[in-house]
Amino acid sequence: MLTSPALTARTLLGVLALINAPILFAQTTPAKEEAEVFTLDKMIVEGESKKISQAYTPMKSGAALLDTPASVSIATKELLEAQGATSLQDSIRNISGLMHEGNNYGIGDQLAIRGQSVSYTYDGLDAGSGGSGGGSGATVRSLTNVERLEVLKGPAGTLYGIGAAGGIVNLVEKRPQATAARKFETYLGRWNTYGAQLDLTGPLSEKLSYRVIASTRESDGYRNFTEDRTELYPSLMFKPNRDHTLLFTAAYIADKVQVDSNGHPVRIYDIRSTVPANVPAEDATLPNIPNGPGGLQLTDAQRQQLLDSLAAGDGGQPYDLGEASLISPLTRPTEGEEFRVKFRHDWTLSENTAFAHYAQFRSYESDYVRTTGAFNYVYWNRTNVINAVPRAPLVINGVLYPFALRRTEYRKLDFAEDSVQYFAEAKNRFEFAKTKHEVLATTYGEWRDYKTKGWSLYDGDDARSAANPVPYILDMRNPNWPTGRFEDYAFVTTSDYTKDVTAYGVGLQDVITLPHDITVRLAGGWNQIDQDYDNNFFTVGADPIPVSSKDQGLLYNAGVSWRMLPNTALFVAAAQGRTALSVTGSVVLTNQPPDSESENYEVGVKQEYLGGKLALSAAYFETSRTNLRYANPLYDSNPSSPTYNITVDPFRYDGNEETKGGELDLNVNITQRWMINLNGTYQDAHTQQNPGLGTVTGLKKGVPRVFASIWVQHTLAPKVFGGKLTLGGGVRHNGRRTINDTSFGIAQAYVPRYTTVDGILRFDSASFWSVQVNANNLTDERYYELAQFLGGRPGEPLNATVTFTAKF
Repeated sequence: MLTSPALTARTLLGVLALINAPILFAQTTPAKEEAEVFTLDKMIVEGESKKISQAYTPMKSGAALLDTPASVSIATKELLEAQGATSLQDSIRNISGLMHEGNNYGIGDQLAIRGQSVSYTYDGLDAGSGGSGGGSGATVRSLTNVERLEVLKGPAGTLYGIGAAGGIVNLVEKRPQATAARKFETYLGRWNTYGAQLDLTGPLSEKLSYRVIASTRESDGYRNFTEDRTELYPSLMFKPNRDHTLLFTAAYIADKVQVDSNGHPVRIYDIRSTVPANVPAEDATLPNIPNGPGGLQLTDAQRQQLLDSLAAGDGGQPYDLGEASLISPLTRPTEGEEFRVKFRHDWTLSENTAFAHYAQFRSYESDYVRTTGAFNYVYWNRTNVINAVPRAPLVINGVLYPFALRRTEYRKLDFAEDSVQYFAEAKNRFEFAKTKHEVLATTYGEWRDYKTKGWSLYDGDDARSAANPVPYILDMRNPNWPTGRFEDYAFVTTSDYTKDVTAYGVGLQDVITLPHDITVRLAGGWNQIDQDYDNNFFTVGADPIPVSSKDQGLLYNAGVSWRMLPNTALFVAAAQGRTALSVTGSVVLTNQPPDSESENYEVGVKQEYLGGKLALSAAYFETSRTNLRYANPLYDSNPSSPTYNITVDPFRYDGNEETKGGELDLNVNITQRWMINLNGTYQDAHTQQNPGLGTVTGLKKGVPRVFASIWVQHTLAPKVFGGKLTLGGGVRHNGRRTINDTSFGIAQAYVPRYTTVDGILRFDSASFWSVQVNANNLTDERYYELAQFLGGRPGEPLNATVTFTAKF
């Protein structure tokens, strides 16, 4: 658990108070009324025509997307509310290139952009571990306090410091308003889902405004995927004069979200092992699955029993358990608690110069118990041994259990994270030789402290729990779950480490407007990330010596946008970032590995019509990561092995990942009548290990080649019962995703493609209230929404949510 978050927060707030005290009490000379207020703070885009045609995230400027040489996707508050989205997971349907990350255990958000890891930010500041930060914290980000979503594709370390290869998901938070407004919302849905939210904002004085948002949500969840969440977001905005704006925001979030690590598992029937090879499960006969020397010896009747249990697709796709789940009562939901406080000061120095600095303290803790492993072995020739125990069908006292789960493991994890970030930025705009320049200088520093401790509990296949193991699950279709609590069984400590991460850097960006409607962005930077890792877990020998690592180097981001026509622009961009070594994870080092570099190259076209209310963009991209770690095939620590060799590094660092593809985004935001979001992605993502031998995987695990979505809604012109009636809905399509793992006997398995249809019916009264009905999966499609480790998490069947909103 955290040691002194309150002390750290008080120290930070004290420093900020000293920095800003002169501003709060000085008599600043007011700027001339006719002068423009030049500020760096353009996160909230105001005006209907700019909500989908301007963004802060790509260049920290609020520039028109038509003149931004980068791929950016936007989901507005109106779009998210229309879809009934409550979490970040709900929002990804609106963003091209954004998807669930492959090999997802159902822990936290874990998203990917263009097949690469993601950084999450609130208003440009850290929103919890993810991407290069791993996912141990299991943070599930809600949309309660989110005004809009801006997704920048590609590395952005020149502006945001520690960053992931895929890009940034920036959640722009709601702010105090100068005009009083009050809103109450409540909703009810299937699986005992219900929630309520209160949003109050307005002026406290001529110079001070406030906002308070509070919400609660509970759900039993489909397949016991429970959720319980309470949130509070207070904020204050103080404008002592035209030149200064001070913003204080805080957040408290307590949530419990059940973890579903297994979903529906793939039965381990290895078609490479049949005799002859590649006999599908539905065609197999006794001669195709013979016994072998050294492995489990089955009778002919038992082998026939296995064959009779097989269904088409076994070994190649998840086994359909219907509405059943493998969420054991021994598990416990992720219980997370987050406290966040931010302070921002914007200072207009002149009509062409502005300064801003902002800081955040964030504290997060979580703990959970989840299952992992739990494999159903049917037939596998592993290293020339057929059905080598325990990787074999389960036989107890001569009785075969063809649907048994073996090697089940329960993992308990406690995770704590403290972080402090500080950014200072100065911007100056000027003209020189018929060109306009907007120069942004950035410096930042941050400190993060992570504490992770884990325990594991096993079934009888692992000797570490031999004193009191959990029982085998004899039939995954109707599990015989263990009783009691995790702590009642013979668990062992499996991890216990702390890590301090210190990062700092500088960046310089020049956005140049040239004649002939050409915009050039040139950005460079340098950062350094120092990590100190102390492993407190050891069973034999001396206490391991703490390990340190350092990642440092130059970054760049460059691009050109050309408005070849008033409504059409072409752009080309290139960026390079650095992804630090396992920011939250454990570290095993025998030497200092090279930095993992990320690169992004893209070319595209953008169009705007209807005064910016229709925005279209399309891009071709190539994104990659280099210097990835993987196990060295020449390293063998088994003294009895003929290939015993511990003189080489256990790992190599020359692996890489690469994704190539194209994206399309269309937004129409005529809120009085029409709202349209259309996006599509085609990508080809591959991972390469041991390049010297040319070992290249097929499609990257969990990453579909094709996914697309469209949402259309229309408000009828004639009034209905004195109010407005809105009709609409959307279609989502996701291509098949790989979930194979050759080390577990599954050479080629997939989560099948799917298409779902949703609908919306909304009535806005002429007074102060509205009612909205969201119907999800109208065709009751059976599908897997998430590709997991050797399995898939089923998506929700037909369901509906009714939302009542009142403004007063």
